[in-house]
Amino acid sequence: MKQLISQLEWIEFIDGPMWVVLTIFIVSMIYKIIRDKSEFHPIVKWLGWLLVLILLHPLYSYLFPGLTAHQIGHLIILVFTFEVFRKVYRIFPKISFYLLPQLFWIGITCGFTFLKMAAAHNLDTNTILTSVPFF
Repeated sequence: MKQLISQLEWIEFIDGPMWVVLTIFIVSMIYKIIRDKSEFHPIVKWLGWLLVLILLHPLYSYLFPGLTAHQIGHLIILVFTFEVFRKVYRIFPKISFYLLPQLFWIGITCGFTFLKMAAAHNLDTNTILTSVPFF
């Protein structure tokens, strides 16, 4: 388990810059929607809330240290991003694809944080994966 986590340490190294890039994607989505519609569209409100949630992530990670709070934050962002993706896709299908890298990255970070939590509780990945029905 520790060997696997050490091989995935690059995730923590690029996490900050990756969130900056993903934030730029969301800001560009908001800009494209406002530019195309030339007025405030209700979907911009959802993208704005997603942006606020992402920008608050470092704050609540600092205020509530520990892997569990970090994982809960990631899961909340993942679910909210997926919901925003669905809403944007219905109205602006091409623009919605800007959220796919975010969904991918949050999935990676959720998996990595889960592995770190499992290692902190001395759980073996083979035990975890065999207990899940679809593995």
